[in-house]
Amino acid sequence: MATQEEIESFFDTYAPYAQAEQLRSGVPASVTLAQAAVESGYGLSGLVEKALNFFGIKASKSWSGDTVYLPTNEYENGKYVSTVAAFRSYDSVLQSFADHSDFLRQNSRYSAAFQTTNPYDFVDAISAAGYATSPSYASTVKNVIKQYDLTKYDLSTATAANTNNQLSGFKLDLPNIGDSLSNGWKSFWNSFTNPGTSLFEGFPKGTTGSKIDEAEKQAEKTTAGAINGAVDKAIDAVKTGGKYVIIFVIILIIIIFVFFLSYKTVTEA
Repeated sequence: MATQEEIESFFDTYAPYAQAEQLRSGVPASVTLAQAAVESGYGLSGLVEKALNFFGIKASKSWSGDTVYLPTNEYENGKYVSTVAAFRSYDSVLQSFADHSDFLRQNSRYSAAFQTTNPYDFVDAISAAGYATSPSYASTVKNVIKQYDLTKYDLSTATAANTNNQLSGFKLDLPNIGDSLSNGWKSFWNSFTNPGTSLFEGFPKGTTGSKIDEAEKQAEKTTAGAINGAVDKAIDAVKTGGKYVIIFVIILIIIIFVFFLSYKTVTEA
C-alpha cells in the first residue's frame, strides 16, 4: 500500500503528463490522474513495473504493440474471479498516458463522456460505458479525485481551447528559418571580421596598460546591451506565437560566442 509521501509524489510526478493529455485529447487531467492512481496502485503495481501500463488497458486483437500477461481480478456474475489477462506494454510513461487518452477518444462508446462538463460526470460516463468491470469503479475514482483535490490540475476549457488553437496554427517554416539564419550569420561574421562595424564599434585597437580596464567595461556594456536586446526579441517572438523562437535562441548563442572572443581579444591586446 502506498504511503502518503508516495501518493503525493505520484501526483506531482504525473500531473504534467495528465495536463498535456487534456490539452491534446480533452480528457480531464483529474480523471487521468485518478484512474492512473487506482489502476496502478499509485505507480507501484507490477503492471507499471513490467509494462509501464498505468491504466490497466488490455491488449485486444486489434493491439499491435507489445503485450505482457499478468494475473488480475475481474468482476463476473456478481463476484470477483482471478484470471490471467493480456495487457498492453509501453516504452514510456508518455506513451501510456497518450494511449489512455486515445483509447477513450477513439472508442465511440465513450463519446458521451466528452459531452460532460465536469470530471465526476466524465467518470460516470466512461464507467457506464464499460471501462471497468467493478461496480464500484466510478465511486472509487471519484473519491480519489475529491480526496486529493485533483481538480486543481484541470485546465479550464478556455485555456485548453486557446492552447489547442495556438498549437494547430503553429508551423515551422524551415526555408525561411534557413534564410534568416544564413543572413544572420553573415551579419555576425562580417561584424566579427571587421572590427569597425557595429558589434565591435568602440573597441580600441592595440590597447595597453590602464586602457584595458576601460576596454573591458566597454565590452561588458556592449555585450550586455546586445544580449538584452536578443532576449527582448525572443520574448516578443514568444508573445506573438513563438514562430521565430528558434532563430533568436541560436542568435543569442552566437552573440555570446562572438563577444566572448572579442572580450578575450581586447583583454589580451
